[in-house]
Amino acid sequence: VGSAADTASNDSDLYDGSLVHTTSTLPAARHRMAGCGMGDWALLAGGKTAADSKTTCSSTVYKVDISLTKTAAGTGLTTAVYSAAAAAAGQYALVSGGRTGTSSSAVRAEVYAYDRSLTRTQPASLSLRRGRLSGCALGERAIFAGGDAEAAADSYDGSLTRTSSPEVFYHLRHMGTAVLGGRAVFAGGCDSNVSGKAEVYLFDAGLTRTQAAQSFGRGRPAAGVTLDGYAVFGGGYYGTTAGAWQCDIYDESMTRTVPAGDMGKVGISSGEYTVAGAKAGDYAVFAGDYYTWARAFIQA
Repeated sequence: VGSAADTASNDSDLYDGSLVHTTSTLPAARHRMAGCGMGDWALLAGGKTAADSKTTCSSTVYKVDISLTKTAAGTGLTTAVYSAAAAAAGQYALVSGGRTGTSSSAVRAEVYAYDRSLTRTQPASLSLRRGRLSGCALGERAIFAGGDAEAAADSYDGSLTRTSSPEVFYHLRHMGTAVLGGRAVFAGGCDSNVSGKAEVYLFDAGLTRTQAAQSFGRGRPAAGVTLDGYAVFGGGYYGTTAGAWQCDIYDESMTRTVPAGDMGKVGISSGEYTVAGAKAGDYAVFAGDYYTWARAFIQA
């Protein structure tokens, strides 16, 4: 929903398990929103409200159901942010961190938890404020890692109790996430020099971190999808379109395979800057909008 590049959009796109495409609109255009799926509904929060603006942000929170009906939360975010992260923890959709501008101090640490009725609870903040971090739901836990600063990974359980990793994690922005074999996978992204990264990291429920032996074929901020025992990472553009069409697939032993050809030959028509990914039935669906709209459908 919305846009990841610096063009605000109010588009909403829904794909069912048969890849039937339905469109709708948000009440207002947004880009760099945070969002996560909660079964038959999704939460969307924050985002920039104007093209190329780093300071015009939103504090609005929406619930979107499978019919694309949008409901605004009566209590939004306390501070308007963009490039926050979202993930599910039990019955709650959590929104964490984010940016309010371009300066090094324009980052936030607040965490907001919304239940199905959009009642807001505010648990302990992140261990260190940061934006452009990534979130992943692992069982009943939401794990947040990476972002603008080297910081511990933070985990929230279904009771909204925070646990932080004993060691800091690299300041990697816009990582793709998926779940494999009881571990959260954080992959790719870019560093503070805006250089695409290819490393793949795993966290277990206790936040013990390991690194996969096989990295991406090319560093980039790919989107991740969990698909029937596989983690599928697709798209992502930083500096060169080489690799932007690539798909990297990991099994539960973290063995990496790359489909024959590239994603341009299986559905994506152009490399994408920061793509979005989600599961629809037996498919991993990737969508983006930096140069052109493009969608890849990869079947399990």
